[in-house]
Amino acid sequence: MKKQLNKAVLALVLSLSLTNCSTESIDLESNNNASSQSTVECNTKAKVRFTNNGTKAFTFKIYDENLNLIVEKINVAPSTSTNWFSFLEGDIIFSLKSDEANSSTISRQVYVHKCNEYNVTVKPDNTLDSDLSI
Repeated sequence: MKKQLNKAVLALVLSLSLTNCSTESIDLESNNNASSQSTVECNTKAKVRFTNNGTKAFTFKIYDENLNLIVEKINVAPSTSTNWFSFLEGDIIFSLKSDEANSSTISRQVYVHKCNEYNVTVKPDNTLDSDLSI
């Protein structure tokens, strides 16, 4: 009877070991699928626009890293926004200048990342919003 009990315990241990192995392989499969999903890349270009919440009209320009003018919107009226402009990932320089005489130009260099949207905003007091979400 003792031999039969030993055989039964051995069979139970072996059975549990096999069950655990199959559960681990299923877990590994789901982990592999999760890691392959997390490496999916976005192929959408970056987008930039200008929103004028100020009281003056502004000219909005965007230059590439070689200082080539790629966007120019003249006289963006108060309480309006430009359309979205798409760019490849990389450095851009944007500039804002009030259309009033003797106004100074505000320029910022920004690295735009693909799949992101950036809204350059002038506040109601005609200053650049420091939170560009960039």
